[in-house]
Amino acid sequence: MELIPVTSIYAGLLGLLSLFLSVRVVTLRRKTRCLYGVTEAKGEDGALLEALSRSHGNFCEYAWGGLLLLALAEVGGAGSPWLLHLIGATLTVGRVLYSVASSVPISELKVKGNPRVYTRIHGMTLTYAGTLPTCLLLLHAPQLVALGGWALFVALGALTGPTRSPIDASRRKGERD
Repeated sequence: MELIPVTSIYAGLLGLLSLFLSVRVVTLRRKTRCLYGVTEAKGEDGALLEALSRSHGNFCEYAWGGLLLLALAEVGGAGSPWLLHLIGATLTVGRVLYSVASSVPISELKVKGNPRVYTRIHGMTLTYAGTLPTCLLLLHAPQLVALGGWALFVALGALTGPTRSPIDASRRKGERD
């Protein structure tokens, strides 16, 4: 019998993602012959090495803390298994989205209209949405879990603004003519 069967699933998935992110950094370090930091690597490879290093670093800063909170909630019986799965899946999807979106040089993210910017925002919001409810469960405030998740998704909508489809753009263009 596993002590923390729910957390074990997400720890395994996030562990694989961490290994993948690490291998990308190591591979580029070997290519650029940059052993420490990112300042030795020049040009496009240097910018990419910085982005990949930060992507992996950001992953480590959030994923393992989120898993620790999830494990504490599971061991303490603070939530039902389906709620813990929902939290673990939210955290995992958030970390995947953020890692994919932040794996490009920052200069590419500054290009207006780059969808990776919104993917990064969604990734961080999902990470927070997987962390905040766990904190509230550990504080024995289950009635606040739903409120905290709802507040984060409202914040996500405020951050990304209204979505505009190509159809909306053509309507606006037609209105100006």
